[in-house]
Amino acid sequence: MYFLSIQMKYTDEAAMSEFLQENGEFFGRTLSADWLAPESVELSHGILKIRGIRQYWSRGRSRRSIRPPLGLLDSFMALADDSSKTLTLRSLLRPRINRSDERICQFATRYGGLQIFIKPTGHAKWPHAEHIEYCDVWRYVARVMRAMLRIAAGLHQGRSGPKEEWYVISQFPQVMRQTAQQSTPGLLHPFPEGDEQNWLALAHFVAKDSQQNKAMFGHLVNTLLGLGCVRPWMTWPAEGRPEITYSSRSLLSQLALQLCLRLAKIDAFLVCTHCQKPYSRVVRAPKAGQRNFCPDCRKLRVPKAYALKDFQQRQRQAKGRPLSP
Repeated sequence: MYFLSIQMKYTDEAAMSEFLQENGEFFGRTLSADWLAPESVELSHGILKIRGIRQYWSRGRSRRSIRPPLGLLDSFMALADDSSKTLTLRSLLRPRINRSDERICQFATRYGGLQIFIKPTGHAKWPHAEHIEYCDVWRYVARVMRAMLRIAAGLHQGRSGPKEEWYVISQFPQVMRQTAQQSTPGLLHPFPEGDEQNWLALAHFVAKDSQQNKAMFGHLVNTLLGLGCVRPWMTWPAEGRPEITYSSRSLLSQLALQLCLRLAKIDAFLVCTHCQKPYSRVVRAPKAGQRNFCPDCRKLRVPKAYALKDFQQRQRQAKGRPLSP
């Protein structure tokens, strides 16, 4: 058993090295919008009751926003391991406590829920929202994301990826079938079912050898992005220009987007602060909330113009003059 665990560790490291840049960091450090932390998360027998306020409701309320850290995806995938199945002295003394569920609850308390395969409680009044999520679904999604990275490592090398990882995707908990939302996609949607129903259908077929290919993998990735509602979003702050981010304001959207960029070996997909044109960062993704400029604007010395304007505004503010619009 010890030898097997060491062997699996080396196998994982070899697979993950496929997604490392020359500087030793993983691809997929995209800029993203902040989102709201939940007001409360309660755990009971593998069930999470998550209560919060609706994302765009801010009238007269102080809200804690979440800025996703760079290691968010890797921290989430670590939740895939069900530590409750490990027999320890502590588990014998306190058998009712599921350590895996506790870690998931802590993660949800800090970053919010996945907001998929949920069950509304119907107890919250506008603008609050309250729903039920399941720790089994969290562990499954974490296992899926880890499996997709291992499969993609094989696909990048011309193979179909480990069969056991495709099998992981097919083994979804039954509560997902019970809670999948019925929805009718638009005429231009590539699938006849909504994203939750479509994921269950894809998961059913991935166990077949004939379906373990790049086309199926692309369907899985795009459906996961759909589950996270990843799309371009525009926000217009009180001061400054409109800003565009490629995500929605939720935990799953950040995870899905980071996973997608890592799978594609793209460090970040950004929008230039000045010209608002999308571009791919070649060297290093800027920090969240930091201005970024495309190569064309840098050639035109646009960053220096912004820096000069900031300096002039600080000078006026120091002298007690009103700031220029």
